[in-house]
Amino acid sequence: MGGRWEFPGGKVEEGESDADALRREFLEEFDAAVTVGPLLASGEFFHNGRKFALNGYRIFFASDDLRVTEHDECRWADLDEIEALDFTDSDRLLFPPLRGVSSRIAPG
Repeated sequence: MGGRWEFPGGKVEEGESDADALRREFLEEFDAAVTVGPLLASGEFFHNGRKFALNGYRIFFASDDLRVTEHDECRWADLDEIEALDFTDSDRLLFPPLRGVSSRIAPG
């Protein structure tokens, strides 16, 4: 994405659920096993004339040991910091709904 920030994850392949895709993507991108929790936010956008749905889920990591395999950088940040980063326009769609649920999410 040209050096811009994005949330981890990716496209759901045919026959996959959102949870299946997230587990696959976290293994590919961070060599990390995850459990997919509840849907926290969603948005829709158009790219090259096609409509896409973007869903943000709560993720639970099996370990704190992440290995960045496909990106330049990875970091933990709170929502205030995330909103100040140069995120992709599509991922920015999740900021308002995440702002609404972030105060209700308990750690871990």
